[in-house]
Amino acid sequence: YNVHVKGELTFLKSLGARDFTIQARTAIVANHPKGPAVTTGVVVKETGQPTIQVSLGSSSNSELATMFGQCPVQLFVNGVATDIDAGTGLTDATVQVKGKRIVVEYVNTQIRLDMNVRVWRNTCHFSVTYFLADCPCDGTLVGILGQPDGDWKNDWHEHDGTAVTIPASRRDRRGKKAYDYSLTWCLTEAESEFTYE
Repeated sequence: YNVHVKGELTFLKSLGARDFTIQARTAIVANHPKGPAVTTGVVVKETGQPTIQVSLGSSSNSELATMFGQCPVQLFVNGVATDIDAGTGLTDATVQVKGKRIVVEYVNTQIRLDMNVRVWRNTCHFSVTYFLADCPCDGTLVGILGQPDGDWKNDWHEHDGTAVTIPASRRDRRGKKAYDYSLTWCLTEAESEFTYE
């Protein structure tokens, strides 16, 4: 997306029988004149599966933080801080560290997140690629990431899946109208699946 909402957002959630959500935390790049947002944490929750969160800690002293260069990274499994280098210890949801890349994978449901730990303008963040191999591309997935069908023209929608008209002009798709639309995906404290240190 091209807007820079800061906070916790619903990146993707299921409306169908399969109950899962991917939420992300974004934060400002403070030393940039336009204050863009970067991803600082992701949590995946699916009914019957472990809840996995990978996020940046506040410092190297954060509980069980592993340093990736200057970036303290934490892993939470079902809300419990876990050593990211040891992984989850589970077979149905795994976390592997490969250099500065973290791979979160749900084996049974074929969800995979490739998270690269990066630093831009002295701000730690994740560059995340989301893979949904067993994806129901039938309109039952909603969120700020849009429909995973490769057609950007149907990516704006209400929380119930009802289509929202995307502005015709590129400027509106990237400006205030897009920002206002993105705010609808911000989470309340009660909706958040994140664990805090």
